[in-house]
Amino acid sequence: MRKIVDVSILLICTAEFLPAQHGTVVDTLVLPHAVEEEWLLENSEDERGVLADEFNWLRDHPINLCTATAEELQRIPGISHLLAENIVARRRQQQFHSVAELFNVDGMTPEDYATLQRYVYADKNDNSCSVQYLTRSTSEIERREGYVENIYQGSPLKEYNRLTVSIYDTAGICSELTSLETGFLAEKDAGEPSLTDFTTWYVAGSIPKIRTNFILGDYLFSSGDGLVLNQSFFISKSSDVIASYKNNQSSIRPYRSTDENNFCRGIAVSTEWSTLQLQMMYSHREINAMVDSAGTISSLDASGLFRTPTEQSHRNSAGEQMLGGRFHWHPLPEWTIGATAYHSSFDHPFLNSANDTLTFQQLNVRGVDIAYTTTRTDLFSEIAFSEHASAWIGGVTAKPVSSLELSLVARNYSPEFLNLHSSAFGEHGNPAANEFGLYSAARIKFFSWMRLSMYYDQFRFPKFDPNTNMAGSGNDALGLMELRWNKQCELELYAKRKSTPDLCNAEDDFGRTIQQLDFRIQRNYRITVNYTSLRSAQFSTRIECVHVEEKLLAVNENGYLLSQSLQWKMFDHLRTYLQVTMYKTDSYNSRMYRYEDELPGAFTNAMLYGEGLRWYVLLQYEVGRNLQLYAKFSCSVKNGVSSLGSGWDEIPGNTLQQISMQMDVNL
Repeated sequence: MRKIVDVSILLICTAEFLPAQHGTVVDTLVLPHAVEEEWLLENSEDERGVLADEFNWLRDHPINLCTATAEELQRIPGISHLLAENIVARRRQQQFHSVAELFNVDGMTPEDYATLQRYVYADKNDNSCSVQYLTRSTSEIERREGYVENIYQGSPLKEYNRLTVSIYDTAGICSELTSLETGFLAEKDAGEPSLTDFTTWYVAGSIPKIRTNFILGDYLFSSGDGLVLNQSFFISKSSDVIASYKNNQSSIRPYRSTDENNFCRGIAVSTEWSTLQLQMMYSHREINAMVDSAGTISSLDASGLFRTPTEQSHRNSAGEQMLGGRFHWHPLPEWTIGATAYHSSFDHPFLNSANDTLTFQQLNVRGVDIAYTTTRTDLFSEIAFSEHASAWIGGVTAKPVSSLELSLVARNYSPEFLNLHSSAFGEHGNPAANEFGLYSAARIKFFSWMRLSMYYDQFRFPKFDPNTNMAGSGNDALGLMELRWNKQCELELYAKRKSTPDLCNAEDDFGRTIQQLDFRIQRNYRITVNYTSLRSAQFSTRIECVHVEEKLLAVNENGYLLSQSLQWKMFDHLRTYLQVTMYKTDSYNSRMYRYEDELPGAFTNAMLYGEGLRWYVLLQYEVGRNLQLYAKFSCSVKNGVSSLGSGWDEIPGNTLQQISMQMDVNL
């Protein structure tokens, strides 16, 4: 904390004299997240905040419309492949001179524009240099049992530091380069002893003379629809029914987050010849895993927590070496054909999760993908093969008129498909295996003030229980109606029903305990009212209820939530965010979630169960154009309990308070 305060005072005194960053001036006192971000994050399996880091990076480093590819534009939340291709097609006809010209793109809606304008700019002569430093500290006021008993070997302070230097005019460094970027990140979780418990770095550059980009250090490799390689974030079904199903674009990009598992460490190169693109990668890094006494990797340690000697024994306990590549071809502007393959080897045998009697020490995965995109239609498909099985996904998005969007996506992932680096759309698409499903969605704009989004997903797990080979199936349906009465008032009506298989113990006719297949049915209903007053204050009221039932287990539970949010621009340089949530559920089984405003790059989707109150206040202060300060205080109070948490994470009492501080410096 003291480090932040000292540096903050120094920079406050000098910020007004710092030179302004080149490029389009963007109002930094904007909401920490857009509606589309919340829709994607509230259902995301993004526990380490990789997706939140990506959104924060895009806000600080918007995409240039004058040079962006369709793949780069697809990094923006809520932007479909079809719309990204239409933006690039419009630029081929006429160069962009302002962001407002996006309205001339075929299929662009006011909602799409509201999303895009946060992350793009237009500048044909974009030669600049920028330095960004971000530091964040988080600490709980109450002490957990692990600190009281000296089990956790470090302080309860969570620290995050990131430095990035970007140079877009490198003539003074090397005439062959047009851009150069380097970044370093260090993170320490609460209870870990070192400020550099996890570190990551990279150097990325572009050599236009030979149309080549390279990354040295840590990076992400994603291809096709994620069946062969997707080391980026996984987005599950969400209220954005059209954009959420499509996985990340094919790309190699620097790694800038704190997930300690799913990334590459080595070198990656991408080069182009006319309509061909070749991407090559090599990675060799240590991984966090649980290795048994026989020297077999039983599972990966995805927690990223190394506070105790037992947890630290999992750190860097195994190693993985990867070699792979991708071939990408555009025979015609509408067609894209790609092929991806990689070979991976481990220094310990790895237990096969699909069959715990088998192990493997090498992985060989390959696949092909194809896409056909016009101004109104986007068709895509990918098939991948591991040693003894395959996985396939295919779909279509159509926009026959500007007020109607339709999607249909089918997937078939074999139970024996083995790929630790796949992450594709589905109910359990991370990794992609043991699932068959059909997803259909529609988004209709009846009037300028009314939009309806809905999807229905039917899925089946061929081996829901691997021990008994028992199969299970379920379905998921969502409806969302947005009513915008005027520029100040918006109403959202949300309904969702999800049925998933569940195993329970029962007795047969002879009194023996057997496993039977039950179904867990959950219904969520939500009303959200958003109101903007005089452009200085925004109010949001949410009422939500949940009902959970399981027939064989005689479960019949309810939960209720009432939440009030306020976002208020108190002064020109100060914005306040306040949220109060009251909740009551019958048990953990009927738990509810509430997405929260956070420090840029952080992520909180609070899980609420029992009966209680949670509130927070977030302050954002802009000190000149180059320095932003953030502070958040949150408090959770649960009624009828004498302690919170369990084990070494237990806290005496019914209150948990947390304070976080962050400083962003942009030069």
